[in-house]
Amino acid sequence: MTKKTTKKEKDELGMSPAVHRKKLENDIESVHDRIDMLIEDFGEQIAGIKNKLDKICSRLGLPLL
Repeated sequence: MTKKTTKKEKDELGMSPAVHRKKLENDIESVHDRIDMLIEDFGEQIAGIKNKLDKICSRLGLPLL
């Protein structure tokens, strides 16, 4: 009869599953925060480009975007 290893025995860091889950939750939270910051930055840049295009369109007599 062979002895089967369990998932808990394969844990190389020696942490309980709850610790791993908490670490993963913290990592996911930091990724979400970073994505939110990037979206805000891109939104500001897009608004700046739109304002520049509106100025150019108004000078040329074209309708605004």
